[in-house]
Amino acid sequence: MRESKSGTLFRIPALMAILSVLAFAIAGAAWTSSAAADNTPQLKEQKHCNIVFVNDVSGSMKSTDPHGLRYQALGGFLALASDSGNKIGSLAFTDKIVATQKLANYNGMAAKRAFLQNLQNTPVGGYTNIGLGIQSAIDMLNSGKDPSLPSVIVLMSDGNTQVNDSASGSDQDAALQGEARAVEQAKADGYGIYTISLNDKDSGYPANSAELAQIAAGTGGKFSEVSTAADLAKTYNLFYSMLFPSGLDDQNQSLTRTFPDSGHLTGNFNVPAIGIAEANMVLNGPVSDIVLTSPNGQKLDKNSLAPSTFASGDYTVIKTSKPQGGQWAYDITGTPGTKLEISFIDNANLSAGMSVTPSQHVYKDTDKIQVAAFLLDDGKKVDAAHYNGFAAKLSLMDYNKKVREFGMRNDGDKFSYALPALSKGTYIVHATITGQGFTLNSSTTTLNINSTPPVKKADLDVNMTLWPQWMPVISNGNTRRIALADAVSDSHHKPLKYAIQSTSFGADAYRLNGGTVTVFGNKLLSNPFALPQGSFTIRATNEYGSYVDFNVKVTTTNAGLLATIAVVAGVLIVLCLIGLTTFLATRRRFSGTVSVAPYDETTYAAREWVDLPRNGNGRGSRRLSMFHIDGLDINTRNVRFQATGKPQVIMINKGENLYRNGKRVGKKTVITSGKEITFKTGADAKTGFVVKFNSLLRKKRRR
Repeated sequence: MRESKSGTLFRIPALMAILSVLAFAIAGAAWTSSAAADNTPQLKEQKHCNIVFVNDVSGSMKSTDPHGLRYQALGGFLALASDSGNKIGSLAFTDKIVATQKLANYNGMAAKRAFLQNLQNTPVGGYTNIGLGIQSAIDMLNSGKDPSLPSVIVLMSDGNTQVNDSASGSDQDAALQGEARAVEQAKADGYGIYTISLNDKDSGYPANSAELAQIAAGTGGKFSEVSTAADLAKTYNLFYSMLFPSGLDDQNQSLTRTFPDSGHLTGNFNVPAIGIAEANMVLNGPVSDIVLTSPNGQKLDKNSLAPSTFASGDYTVIKTSKPQGGQWAYDITGTPGTKLEISFIDNANLSAGMSVTPSQHVYKDTDKIQVAAFLLDDGKKVDAAHYNGFAAKLSLMDYNKKVREFGMRNDGDKFSYALPALSKGTYIVHATITGQGFTLNSSTTTLNINSTPPVKKADLDVNMTLWPQWMPVISNGNTRRIALADAVSDSHHKPLKYAIQSTSFGADAYRLNGGTVTVFGNKLLSNPFALPQGSFTIRATNEYGSYVDFNVKVTTTNAGLLATIAVVAGVLIVLCLIGLTTFLATRRRFSGTVSVAPYDETTYAAREWVDLPRNGNGRGSRRLSMFHIDGLDINTRNVRFQATGKPQVIMINKGENLYRNGKRVGKKTVITSGKEITFKTGADAKTGFVVKFNSLLRKKRRR
């Protein structure tokens, strides 16, 4: 649909420009890149899909989208989506699934309004379990999708998976493990996850955009951050473009006009003669009446347009199915002086197909390769009459990324080109058809000329044990190097080049160097929201540009709990051993008497011995303080005599300054029966004490 030259045209606002990148990427989910081994004509470029909207309604969303403006965005999408052919579903999650709408064909504006109302009625509150939301969307697609259509998931959230107040513990770990598994399953099932981070800078609750970007990257989806929740009101154009790349040179046009004193805005717009399934007129601003006039003069007033009109807030979408080609006119009534933004968005069915003849895995440089391109309307070839005004070119990219273009011949019902002789290597070709305001790109085909691609031997499955960083000897930085050559073989027997096509790991958690990927486990441990497992899709390319893709799956085992258990167990064992040793020590008998007397080398007075235990049958130990020896310059409670059950005792010294024969005494001194040992209380001291032990045990006779 095109606005006539009256009025000022401009591109959709900055946010829309950014998000349109995401939009057309999702549309690319319906485009496939085929290998030369499967060069059957691609007669249907998908214009419909299965889509599940995953809506975060946790408590933080009260801050990041306080007015629920995302529902206006979703309403705009529903209005713009084709009235038939799509299967749409939704679910709302916190730390549990709180609402679902199963995949179905919501045809007509009444069904779409009911779908939106159910979304809006979902209460907000609770924690956030993003993995649960993704897994539930996967389950919904697997059980209810149309298998002939591509499938996508759109996740709107502020990130920050958190299932308890502390964002830690076994429940939090389980939630992150579940999120990682869900991302891996979405990738394996071919469901791109397109994430929109709601990050209102004024909310005081910052979004975790890195988490959402990681989810998108890990599934081949796209990520976009919205800093102001109010901008979401314009993202309905984004949602439309996600599904329906029209191929029109100006698919989304927008103009802003001011109501004159008459209160009437008039103008014209054009609808192409072929390939338009639905024409959408989007009004941003209050209006009181509208009249459309078709190229044949038929007038459609507000009442006749009501069944095909969808209003959401200040946004109004008017849909015309199978519109007549040619110039249309509009007459919109509103309040003089107010501004109205008008957008024209077409749901186009026209696409480009391509075939390559012959179809084979590897070509010889002498093979004659013919390429044909053709127009498709709703997946069916158009007749020759519609080729007037269209032209086509063929793009050929070699393994050095050099692109050559060739004009294709119009054969009436198709375009054709015979490729010149190609040298050894791998080439990628696609056709582009232009005309009547359309630029249509076919899917791509890979041609291997005298070059056999590398062969995948097996995907790699690697497990890492992540030890706590406070155990550096064991953890060794928690790095794991993965040799990629184990996954592929190449008949050319020369080194391959490796490139990461996609990964669910954050950019700081890995490094690719030659044929080795290094995963840094400490980066996963240091980020409480990092996915604890993930995968890499890696492309191995030989010197001629032939390639093969393979996957490296990396799972992790967090040994933090194991390490804690091991440490606690070790402590308990040590305590048990100490307790056992102490118990045994207290049960041993003296079987004799320990005698202690004061020592003073300046006097020759007779020694006054103090004996303990008095009957010689005591157990355990006796402190030196119990002998009541006066004048010792030490803490006598730090010296004790330990029974052994043998004809000896052990004196245990806990740090006191004792000397024997001029040498400092250690912790233990063995005192055998019948011997006297003198201890001084300093290196140069003249005083101290004397100890002797008299055992009551009889010596065993020798035989």
